[in-house]
Amino acid sequence: MATGNSVHDEVKEQQQKLKGKPFKEKWAYFWEYYKIQTIVVIAVLAFAGNLIYTFATRKDTVMEAAFVNCYMNTEVDSDTMIADFEQYADIDTSSDCAAIDRDMYVDYENSDQYSYANMQKIIAMISGKTLDALITDDTYMDHNLEAGLFCDLHQYFTDEELAQYGDYTTVSDMLDLTAIDDQVIYKDLPDDNTDGEIPIGISVSRSKYLLTDQANAWFTIPANCQHPENAKKFLEFMLEP
Repeated sequence: MATGNSVHDEVKEQQQKLKGKPFKEKWAYFWEYYKIQTIVVIAVLAFAGNLIYTFATRKDTVMEAAFVNCYMNTEVDSDTMIADFEQYADIDTSSDCAAIDRDMYVDYENSDQYSYANMQKIIAMISGKTLDALITDDTYMDHNLEAGLFCDLHQYFTDEELAQYGDYTTVSDMLDLTAIDDQVIYKDLPDDNTDGEIPIGISVSRSKYLLTDQANAWFTIPANCQHPENAKKFLEFMLEP
């Protein structure tokens, strides 16, 4: 910039120099002097646009389920299962959605990084109150009884509804879990303010989404479930023929 000239004068002077010049020469001048500013502006606009798009298109998760230590039927993938449930539960997919995590495994005998990561993930889901249904095996259930993870199903099911899923069953009564359909499992939970056992799980071993000859699977509802009605719909969905 010439001595004594203001920025405005300098810009005006450069405009006079470029007057009548071809576009290519004008662009070269602009890019040389304003390249950094242009890149910064484009980056800011792109970030703001992406942020606005994310908020505008974000959907509320109205049912989230996790399968822990379950043998899934691989003929149906997660996306198909989610879409089928959303249709079954009549979820308005323009604003809401369902989420299903089918492949979580926790090995308490030979804990590895994968098992530890899944333990932490489940804890985060429970703490964040995002998990509405937890389908798992006897081992995971037994290891987490004292943690207060599972709710008393009487909170969301009447006696008549529970009766639809099977007779009263205690652990001592079960000899061959994989051969029994539609069972309700009762456990004695610590600090549940009740005497005796309460229902905490419903067997979904016969579900078409599971390989029933591998291990028993229990449908449970976390104690801080936020969408119990949709959790119940997911149970119905699991047991549909």
